[in-house]
Amino acid sequence: LTVQQSIALLATLRRFDSSEADGCAAAIAKRVELATPAEACSALQALCRYSLREQTVVAAAAQAVEGGFQASDFVRKSGPTALLALASLGYAEVGKPLLEGMVQSREFVARRKELSAPGHLAVCEAAALAKLDWTMVSPSFELLGATFPQLSLDGRRRLKKVCAVFSSEAAKSPDLDDACKAMLQIWSPALPCLRAVDHDEVEEALGETLFVRGDQLTRVTSH
Repeated sequence: LTVQQSIALLATLRRFDSSEADGCAAAIAKRVELATPAEACSALQALCRYSLREQTVVAAAAQAVEGGFQASDFVRKSGPTALLALASLGYAEVGKPLLEGMVQSREFVARRKELSAPGHLAVCEAAALAKLDWTMVSPSFELLGATFPQLSLDGRRRLKKVCAVFSSEAAKSPDLDDACKAMLQIWSPALPCLRAVDHDEVEEALGETLFVRGDQLTRVTSH
């Protein structure tokens, strides 16, 4: 069986609460440890497909994928997908430093401009899910502002959710000026993209996010 087929089998075993599931997961993890970064990324996608948070397999795949972030070809083709899969599978709960290292790796930073808009969105979604600091992916937000026509309508709606996550975190800052600046930096690059979805939705999202600052909302939006 291929790794993907083995993961499909594991999903079936888990569904029926089979006693063989743990052994199957351990065997898959051992195979993934020896996989190439691209193969490990495919394994992560299979886990996502079956909603399997098998942390032994995820951790093995994360280690294999990390090496891919030293290679430009992997960064361009699979880097964003790998990041989003790891974040979606809850890997940040135990491997947040590893995810931060991937996002800040020299090769990723150097090749970031070559990513497509869906790639930038995947990076931003991964960062939001993993609760990474927004500044780590702020260049991706900036690049999204220039490439947003490539995003589907669904992608634009997902971007709105990502902005809401990061700006709600920024709103918790005890310094009002810092909070305002951060929220504006988060939303501003995305506004051309989000207006293409629905201007009323943008206003609604901004209102929901910034209302946590109470009567300071008008001060923020007036910028």
